[in-house]
Amino acid sequence: MENVDVIILANNVNDYHYSLTKKTIDTLLDTKYDVKFNIIIIESNTDSEYVFENCLVVKPNKKFNYAEFTNLGYSMCESEWIMVCNNDLSFEPTWFEEIMKVYKLNPNIKSFSSFEPNFHNQYYSSFYNENDNLYFGYHVPSVLTGWCYLHRKSVLDLIGGCDEQFDFYFVDNDYGKMLEYYEIPHCLVKSSIVHHVTSASHDTIPDMVTTEAGAAARKKFDDKWTNLVGKPYNYNRYTKKNKTMRICQINPGILPIPPNGWGAVEKIIWEYKQEIEKQGHVCDIKYLNEVQKGDYDVVHVHMGNLALELANRGIPYIFSLHDHHVVHFGKDSNVFKHNLEAIKKSVISFTHAEYLVDYFDDTDKLFYLSHGVNNQYFQPSEKYRKEIKLLCLANNGIGGNSTHDRKGFRFAIEAAQKLNLPITVAGPDNNMNFFNANPDLMEYSKLTILNDNPNEESVRNLYQTHTIFLHPSNLEAGHPNLTLLESMACGLPVVGTYSGSLELDGMFVTQRDSNLIAKGIQTIILDYRNFVDKSLKTAEKFSWGNIVNKMLQIYDSVTLINKEYDSQETKRLYVDSINNTEQNIIPFKERSVSPHLHFVNQPQLYLNGDYDKELRVEFYDENNVCHYGAPSKCGMWIALNRRYFTKWRARVLDGYDLLWEEQFNASEKRVFVTFDSKSLGDTLAWIPQVERFRQKHNCELVCSTFHNELLKSQYPNITFVDPGSVVDNIYALYSLGIFYNSDGSVDYNKHKNNPREIPLIQVASDILGLEFEEVKPNLPLYGIEKKKQVSIAIHSTAQAKYWNNPTGWQEVVDYVKLKGYEVVLLSREHDGYMGNFNPQGIVQHPEGPTEDILQTIQESELFIGLSSGLSWLAWGTDTPTVIISGFTDDSLEPKIGIDRIINKSVCHGCWGRHRFNPGDWYWCPDYKDTPRQFECTKTITSEMVIDVIKKYL
Repeated sequence: MENVDVIILANNVNDYHYSLTKKTIDTLLDTKYDVKFNIIIIESNTDSEYVFENCLVVKPNKKFNYAEFTNLGYSMCESEWIMVCNNDLSFEPTWFEEIMKVYKLNPNIKSFSSFEPNFHNQYYSSFYNENDNLYFGYHVPSVLTGWCYLHRKSVLDLIGGCDEQFDFYFVDNDYGKMLEYYEIPHCLVKSSIVHHVTSASHDTIPDMVTTEAGAAARKKFDDKWTNLVGKPYNYNRYTKKNKTMRICQINPGILPIPPNGWGAVEKIIWEYKQEIEKQGHVCDIKYLNEVQKGDYDVVHVHMGNLALELANRGIPYIFSLHDHHVVHFGKDSNVFKHNLEAIKKSVISFTHAEYLVDYFDDTDKLFYLSHGVNNQYFQPSEKYRKEIKLLCLANNGIGGNSTHDRKGFRFAIEAAQKLNLPITVAGPDNNMNFFNANPDLMEYSKLTILNDNPNEESVRNLYQTHTIFLHPSNLEAGHPNLTLLESMACGLPVVGTYSGSLELDGMFVTQRDSNLIAKGIQTIILDYRNFVDKSLKTAEKFSWGNIVNKMLQIYDSVTLINKEYDSQETKRLYVDSINNTEQNIIPFKERSVSPHLHFVNQPQLYLNGDYDKELRVEFYDENNVCHYGAPSKCGMWIALNRRYFTKWRARVLDGYDLLWEEQFNASEKRVFVTFDSKSLGDTLAWIPQVERFRQKHNCELVCSTFHNELLKSQYPNITFVDPGSVVDNIYALYSLGIFYNSDGSVDYNKHKNNPREIPLIQVASDILGLEFEEVKPNLPLYGIEKKKQVSIAIHSTAQAKYWNNPTGWQEVVDYVKLKGYEVVLLSREHDGYMGNFNPQGIVQHPEGPTEDILQTIQESELFIGLSSGLSWLAWGTDTPTVIISGFTDDSLEPKIGIDRIINKSVCHGCWGRHRFNPGDWYWCPDYKDTPRQFECTKTITSEMVIDVIKKYL
């Protein structure tokens, strides 16, 4: 019989948590094996009266500390097997038997975890396969599960228990690190099944499960293990020699150096020479036949055939591999074999694309050295550009086939066409072979093709006159390549392909897909200034000065090239020279994820990075309700359907480890609010809510309406743009309007409530996430003195909106005139418009801008109108406003500052019950073509109106 001491940490604060603990114990005791479990419950709730038979219950009577409470349990253990587990588990009957099978065959394994099907299959499905049962390692939680692990008592003799500085988070990670440190094997047995109710007890310790607590624990963990085993070891075998080196760059012999047009290798050699000489060394560019053995300390060659000739002549050399054809033609090709031989016969060799290091797997002499950029020459003429113009600059084709789209011209042009953006494709005249083979691309009217083999000055001008650089290449021998870095140095963010490990901030990495490239362009436009700033900083890191400085240190370490060294010694010298670099100029980054979150139309998260594991993405609202939770991977977009404001909080997790979290925060960021409606009334109802949003969030607010001229001077803290304008660098975008699905139902992804059933003002406050509050619009003051006049507006955009009493207006006008007032008709429609005639005795307001009408209203003692834009304009002034309407309920218009006349004894309020059809002038959804059509306003009498306006005249 096996004896197992089981430590269960519990906090039984209610019946639910008691039931979890009881199920853990009951299923454990149902284990089918000759085993005795001695159960020790470390109970955090000192007031708990729950009883667990045949269990030792210990109540520490102190604040919960996972590590400390576990150690308390350890101190009571005597058996050879010890298990630490949560109180929210369910054991399959054969879980222990499966572990024992493994242990008896492998007694050197001292620590075990079981498989949790729901969790492990959801988050780590790609890690496990059907044929393997045993998984070794220490990763939490894919191999080591913190909620349940079993180990031999002898493990405690080495690790000494749990580190009590970890009160909750990272106890399991620390246990795994201790196992690894003492070389104690740990194994997850997939056939051993234990179910876990994830985070079921977290609600009992809310102060310990916060993001801040997790971050603090992670720092403690990182600090501990960096100090224990992670301190970088600094080699000091070789020190930098303070001497002048004589260096020769071998001329490939194809183009002049510097090149007067296209020629990447020649340009690189020229940049090497200039920077080497700046740092006090001699650098000559010579043809191979001009070089003799012993002439130079370093001979650097850039073509495989020339390298082999140097080898035949007994001249040691450093080789740079620039030829992408080694991949295109494959490993069986002569071009690959010749370059491999050139590498093997070199002292060391460089490649300028990381993937080629692994591709040449038959040698360990090949190392990665990035390309650089001349930041003094390539600079922006204007840091932030106002017009969006796309640029491709490349020499297309491969292996003699100039129609092959290696550089991705088609993907770039199609992406531009999807976004209706101008694009320039420039390069040597060879590119026309591609376009002649793809004439459909030339049909795009906003495509400019420049095939004039641009020189350095022309290239710089292209960068300086464009906005975003596109680089969807599928094969490069230099990555990042020269044009990519040059464009970034000129302030162009990049959308393109890249698979290296260097940090390229300012580049949106994507695939060769026109839709994805278009998405990348949109992402940059929305955050344009930030991408520009990052691009310039990246270009600074990749200056030729930095690159050549690193190369010189390597040169310096191998100036012993007049001796024979085996490959391992050469590799050691290279590594030593990197470790002795005084400044880590271009650091390799760890595999990471750096999500990009924005709220343009909807919450959208792009998982940028090269984290090669499946991650979990979650979105929570302001009430901590999770609306989305699903696995995802780097390179993927996640977008939620809801488009009205929610204070979203997004999280990215690796299992239980929180990698990233961000909540909506628009402070000092650009937010764009667009008005979908052209209606004057909608605009005046909603613009105060936009200003409230700006004040609440302290954001830089940009707004597009169809009535900007009326609002600009009154809202100086809002930037007004014309509808359809492209606004860059925005963090969030919200559209104000009334939105329906294709079937006529309300689009509740865009509306929090039914817009027909709430006040018009609330439509905007709902979308913008504000509490409903009536606020008048700020309007310019044109009419300073009141006149003895009354303004009226009798026309509208549908017959249902009219006052359909045939004598109503005339009787009201007659009454007002008897009181000695002039009546001014503001409506612009002609007399008899759609069968609606103006009353007699009125003064027709002359044609003119809205500002003139506003002045007339401000000069009037009273305004009488319909449920229309002019009534909202009058409400925004201090002029008393009376609205006659039946098709809208009286809840639609403001309660303050409006006298609303409605007859609720007949059919009314159809606006709130039916979707309005603007194409049907005689729309009356309940009684069209019957005697009751428009009875809502036919039954409003002139006496009802006169009774209201008496108090103002």
